[in-house]
Amino acid sequence: MSTGALSEQARWPAPRGHGQKILVPSIGQLHALLKQQSTVNPNEDARAREEPLRGHCTVQQPPGDLSFCRTSFANLRSSAMRSAVQLAYDYTSSYLLRELPPIDKQTPIIMGGHQPELFHCGVWYKNFVLSKLAREAQGVAIHFLVDNDVCRATSIRVPVVTAEGLDTKEVPFDMGTPRHPWENCRLNDAGTWGSFSQRVLAELPPMQTTALVDRLWKHAIQRSRHIDSLGLLLSQARHLLESELGLQTLEVPLSMLVGTTEFAKFSMQLLSDAKRLHSTYNAEIQRYRTEHRIRNHAQPVPQLSSENGWLEVPWWCYRHDATERQPLWVHPDHQRITLSDRKNWQATIDNPGTPEAAVQWQSILQSGMRLRPRALLTTMYARLFLCDLFIHGLGGARYDQLTDKIISQYFAVQPPPVAVASATLHLPISGQFDQASDDIEQQLIQCQQNLRAAQNNPEAVLNYAQVQNQAERNLWDQLLQEKRALLATIPPKGEKWEWHSSIKNVNQRLAELSKPHLTLLQARIDSLQSQQRQRAIRFSREYSFCLFPAETIQTCFV
Repeated sequence: MSTGALSEQARWPAPRGHGQKILVPSIGQLHALLKQQSTVNPNEDARAREEPLRGHCTVQQPPGDLSFCRTSFANLRSSAMRSAVQLAYDYTSSYLLRELPPIDKQTPIIMGGHQPELFHCGVWYKNFVLSKLAREAQGVAIHFLVDNDVCRATSIRVPVVTAEGLDTKEVPFDMGTPRHPWENCRLNDAGTWGSFSQRVLAELPPMQTTALVDRLWKHAIQRSRHIDSLGLLLSQARHLLESELGLQTLEVPLSMLVGTTEFAKFSMQLLSDAKRLHSTYNAEIQRYRTEHRIRNHAQPVPQLSSENGWLEVPWWCYRHDATERQPLWVHPDHQRITLSDRKNWQATIDNPGTPEAAVQWQSILQSGMRLRPRALLTTMYARLFLCDLFIHGLGGARYDQLTDKIISQYFAVQPPPVAVASATLHLPISGQFDQASDDIEQQLIQCQQNLRAAQNNPEAVLNYAQVQNQAERNLWDQLLQEKRALLATIPPKGEKWEWHSSIKNVNQRLAELSKPHLTLLQARIDSLQSQQRQRAIRFSREYSFCLFPAETIQTCFV
């Protein structure tokens, strides 16, 4: 896989069949890539080579003058990698005994990330790839929790059996949907939390073996005795379950990774040249939309705004007790830069682009204001400074094509490598729901076409034998003769009013005679749509990983 592979393919379709997986490049190719990356670049700083972790760029040595608040790229990368590993080890050790393997300059750091939610198995597969690749490459696998994203649900969708067949139901693990940043969400209802697994198991259709939710939720209940952060509760329970399944990974919240001196230097260097960042970011978004013929101004991400000297930049800002995120705005002014949410908070940083500016950035964090990167900036920082290989899911791989362009244009370096991993699993639901036919969609399309034709031109679809009785057949023949006569004598333009009235009357009377046939067609369409919906419910790939039996996961992923 070339380093530009994300730019070569606009979309990776989700696997459709049960057990089908996507991993691009293959495990073998990824090992070769990591081995290639382990060669120390002869141009890197001598001090970086002496550090426990290597500090060279994984793809191409950046220009010698590329620095971040007067720290060289190589040294900042080396320091950021050390910090990331130590933070991940310290955080993971707070709830899971995990040994930190010996790390030297050739130890590959492999990373992925996702929101701390009960995601589907396609997302979960990334963690299995992370663990396998790191184990075989004698590296370190780190999954970071995107806790600056918004919590959009405190429930999961569960398939249930009703009198009409399969349906879905939302089963909550907490009360309310806060829609706050995950790091600001707290557990609200201990009773709902404690009974979650029993309620899920009571709703699930019969399966051959028990869902993982029971094992998962024992960890969730145990951890709720120690912490109340909703996102950390969910992710720590999952991580403990992963450990039982044999995975060897470290985890760390993104909020910790971006609270470091290294991220402060990265941020302040970019903001010291905010106008160029703003213009490059917007230009690459527009170029991407043009290349991919995207008209939606929110896709893949919105462009940054500007107003009265203020520039919107790709960070979020919010306080520790905030209910919603605000975009960060900056106002550059000679030797200082003003940061604001343009509502009720503002701060000034002197001498941006210097080590002192990074200290001021961290002082803002210590005051309770949270300055967090948006999606593109998150993976940009992770790929450039925290790891040797980043593993994306399907959605992240699509938007990170844009990140590649921004990295190339803004930093004048080749984008670091990435992998794309996803999978599809279907719940092993027993019984009649396995009988859905693969050609339902084609049958439905044909029936819908027949219905439209019968409504608009009934004589082209119905024949004499389909009319109910002899009297109606006689009337049918009479109406057809009238219609043929009318069509044979179409009057000139301006004299058609009476003719239109007559043809309309004939068509209405033909439609009345065809009602039984239309009713049968509509009933068939309703039946097929019901089957289609049942099939969509039965074979959805979006169900949470915790609904699947351990045997299914072990067979397909391990």
